[in-house]
Amino acid sequence: MLDRSVAPKIFPIQRIQLPEFEEISLDNGIQAFIVSGGSQEIVKLEFVFDAGRSRERTKLSAKATAHLLKEGTNSMTSAEISEKFDFYGASMNCNSGMDKNTIVLHCLKKHLEPCLALVRDILEEATFSQEEISKYSIRAAQRLKQQLSKNSVQAYRSISALFFGQDHCYGYNTDPEDFKNLESSVLKNHFQEFYASKNCRIYLSGKIDSTTVALVNTYFSTFRVGTSSELVYESAHSLKSKNLELPGNKLQNSIKIGKQLFSKSHPQYNAFVMLNTILGGYFGSRLMSSIREEKGYTYSIYSIIDPMEFDGSFYISTEVGTQYYQATIDAIKEEFVKLQNELVENTELQMAKNYLLGTVLSMLDGPLKSSKLIKNLNENYQKESDFNALIDTIKNITPKEIQSLAQEHLNYEEMHQVSVGDF
Repeated sequence: MLDRSVAPKIFPIQRIQLPEFEEISLDNGIQAFIVSGGSQEIVKLEFVFDAGRSRERTKLSAKATAHLLKEGTNSMTSAEISEKFDFYGASMNCNSGMDKNTIVLHCLKKHLEPCLALVRDILEEATFSQEEISKYSIRAAQRLKQQLSKNSVQAYRSISALFFGQDHCYGYNTDPEDFKNLESSVLKNHFQEFYASKNCRIYLSGKIDSTTVALVNTYFSTFRVGTSSELVYESAHSLKSKNLELPGNKLQNSIKIGKQLFSKSHPQYNAFVMLNTILGGYFGSRLMSSIREEKGYTYSIYSIIDPMEFDGSFYISTEVGTQYYQATIDAIKEEFVKLQNELVENTELQMAKNYLLGTVLSMLDGPLKSSKLIKNLNENYQKESDFNALIDTIKNITPKEIQSLAQEHLNYEEMHQVSVGDF
């Protein structure tokens, strides 16, 4: 019988390596990264375009373009597009981020060709009609109004503006009224300029063979090059440390504490991943152990690194009752001081290392997940050597290095603090 009173042994992870993948170029120069494997006859095709917020000429154009891509072409209505994807048991999702916009197709391998034809039609002939824009504007404004009733959303919006500036692409906030000003010409311009082969990479995974690759090349090797464009990004300049207490609903107080940080290309990024993990990056972190488990101030508290292509941020997030509000802030300060003044014990450090290495291993489970890891590396302009450097840092970082990093970056006086609720 299994003795459940005894925890299973933990074995160190000795070696992690990137999965095998193939990099090719379509006839028009689009890079394609292929991860083949698995037993299921499925295909995942992902397009990544340099078309996010940091490329916008007009606010909201990146997000609205992504949301309206499937809402009609010159030959099909929105309903007809949806019906075709349903007929083939396929899905196409369009997402917008700070730097990249993505299109992800999942389908059965046997239905790949008609699905590719459908995606190509969307990418070549999306109309962005004013009628569909008006429908989207009403839905998006209503959805935003609902989100703004949440203290956590208000807190995140406010602290992002403090990190990067309220007019910066990474820091600006959208109001419900802004959706009323969307125009078809603006979205068409964004689409034509940034959804083009010169701004595109393709990630293909699943049951892939030479026929699959040939089909992708056939349908997308003639995709338009796009007009030449210059990057409009301007560096962000964080405001001086601020403490904001904003009114919100009375259910719980939302607290966000953090600072502008750096992108993944920064030489300290890998080490900061470990520091963040120990502080609040997983369920066994110090913030969870102290403020949730020991003190019982909150149900959940975490810290997160949010890297973008050109910048990044770090922040702690939690929601607490009014009676625990100040005590929670004091407890967070205390954890900063501990990391600055005391070396992390080897047992705690090894647990965090095992967690991170295990997380990386889980990202290599099957071709679809492996393709996502390849994409994340490539889109952050990283190479296999950068991946190996991250693994080496996780394995070999010392308590002294973590303490030094905390002394440099976890100074509470440099942090912004935004709280939304009832004070």
